[in-house]
Amino acid sequence: MGIILAQEKPCGVLWGKKQAERLMSRQVCGLIDAVVIDLDNNRDKVRAIMDVTRQVKLGRNFLIFPEGGYTDNKNELQEFQAGCFSCSLQTKTPIVPIALFDSYKSMNSNTFERVDTQVHFLKPILYSEYGELKKKEVAELVKSRIEERMAQIKAGKINESYELIG
Repeated sequence: MGIILAQEKPCGVLWGKKQAERLMSRQVCGLIDAVVIDLDNNRDKVRAIMDVTRQVKLGRNFLIFPEGGYTDNKNELQEFQAGCFSCSLQTKTPIVPIALFDSYKSMNSNTFERVDTQVHFLKPILYSEYGELKKKEVAELVKSRIEERMAQIKAGKINESYELIG
């Protein structure tokens, strides 16, 4: 929700079916007109990416989690699904990597206690930088940018206002 609320204009979300079926998620999916994807069904994966691509071509921004789903990752990135980057390659739009830090705490909490989660919007990667790459290489590029920021956060090189120190 923090990512969606930080946008100047509403954005869509490519949402995994299992997550989208949760009570709160189901309500949010309906409100933001999310595209739901069944990660266990290859045909549905293609359909969902085509739907997202069509909407991006019409000017809508989309939030895509390239790990393909949620896990209790303890701030460690999982394998990125390269297929989700076909949308960017087809639309030639910038990719804005987002580093989420400590989001797993709120997702695994059965309490209403406050959990601080950091959201870092990184420098956009323009088509001129990734356009000649294959989907797997684009996935690796985006992942490396996010991993770099996560390492900076873990090392204490990012302060409260998310600026590099030193």
